[in-house]
Amino acid sequence: GLGERVGHLPGVSREEFVRRVASRWELPAPGEPRHGAGAAAAPGVLWLAGGTGTAGRPLGEVLRFDLAAWRWERLPSLPGEEGPAGPVALVALGGDLYALAGAGLLALPAGAAGWERLPPPPTPRARLGATALEGRLYAVGGLDGRGQALATVEVYDPAAGRWSAGPPLPSPRSDLGVASLDGSLVAAGGADTEGHYRAEGWRLETRTWTWTPIPPLPEPLRALALASDGRRLHAVGGYGPGGPSGRVLVWARGEAAWREAARLPSAREYAAAAADPTEGLYVVGGYRGGEVEGDAWVFRVD
Repeated sequence: GLGERVGHLPGVSREEFVRRVASRWELPAPGEPRHGAGAAAAPGVLWLAGGTGTAGRPLGEVLRFDLAAWRWERLPSLPGEEGPAGPVALVALGGDLYALAGAGLLALPAGAAGWERLPPPPTPRARLGATALEGRLYAVGGLDGRGQALATVEVYDPAAGRWSAGPPLPSPRSDLGVASLDGSLVAAGGADTEGHYRAEGWRLETRTWTWTPIPPLPEPLRALALASDGRRLHAVGGYGPGGPSGRVLVWARGEAAWREAARLPSAREYAAAAADPTEGLYVVGGYRGGEVEGDAWVFRVD
């Protein structure tokens, strides 16, 4: 690796040295390979929850990676013998973790011994996107019980402990990317009601409660991950007309188009991704051509 090729700085660990000079570096693997896990980040910390392991086995484990300690640690697992089936959406909000898993909403307050079951979204669904914005949790799109894509947007207020309806997406989507940026919510890509992959994206201004278009992705993609570092969005992997994507795309508000900023070690869909404004973009696992990926990376994206 880079650290071995160019040596070390006096008094600096190999991990810290690589973090200072490399555009990407590999983290220790989080254990079993997985795809569809939920990811969230804060400065110096990555959380990972659920997903599907090898042989299609649902995973309930929840992990925390501390960059300073350079290790994973186990947190209380998601409820259930094995864990929820299907992708998990994980959101960090006010020091607490929230997981939209299966048809339910779970919370892990900071320092708690276990997950709490909260009121589920009024509309049961899977393969949705989620993000936190202005102290509330947004559940966006997804698939209903009949396998139909939804335009539904619902908003959970942790202080009030209840859900309310938000403005529907301009078009139904499942397996879409959702993140918050500059005081707005962004949704991009996904699959429509006929299962066609889409490239369009929209931005929701909470002050006006209206959706406006943003530049489309360079190609239609579903099962992508969308992560925000507060300044720009990162679209990671996904599945398009040519199969799994190996690209990391970035877009900032005011720019005319997405651009490719990095390449993944291998093309993949259903990767877990989260952005840390102090360290970079985390990418963990994913699915590629029948193989479940087990690696974990940080990208320093310009």
